[in-house]
Amino acid sequence: VQASPTSGPAPLRVTFTASGTSTAHWDFGDGTSADGTTVEHTYSAGRWNATVTDDTGATQTLAVTAYGLTLRAPRTARYGRRALVRGTLVPPEPGTRVTLNGPGGKTGRATTNAAGRFTMRALLRLPGRYRVTAKGATSAPVDVRIALPRLALGTRAALVAQVGDRL
Repeated sequence: VQASPTSGPAPLRVTFTASGTSTAHWDFGDGTSADGTTVEHTYSAGRWNATVTDDTGATQTLAVTAYGLTLRAPRTARYGRRALVRGTLVPPEPGTRVTLNGPGGKTGRATTNAAGRFTMRALLRLPGRYRVTAKGATSAPVDVRIALPRLALGTRAALVAQVGDRL
């Protein structure tokens, strides 16, 4: 039996193949099943065990991992101040490096704990969509606005010109 791919970002579409048998029954491990020597199944985030039973009653199990990420960030961040950004990698894998990406590119990194959670304080200088990536997975975007500090009129105008028309 073969599965391809056996890991990747969720939703993960996997093709299962059983050779050397005329029939095969697949239990995908998530409450669903299918019959056939070649079948496809899409997994949500998590670790799954797919079991195939052939025409002789023999079984074989394959492991599949589909990665998912969540991101929680403030809707408004203050320019020049670090913002608290949190999230979770599913399934949890401690020590996984997570990268925060925004309109200006990479803006922060963190490492997951035993529960798959991460926390970072990142400088969010540009308004726009922020996402985290790890293990080939990407979180849903979070739109962040940037609040300018209270400054003297000339200083504020210079800051706006420096940041650009994205504000």
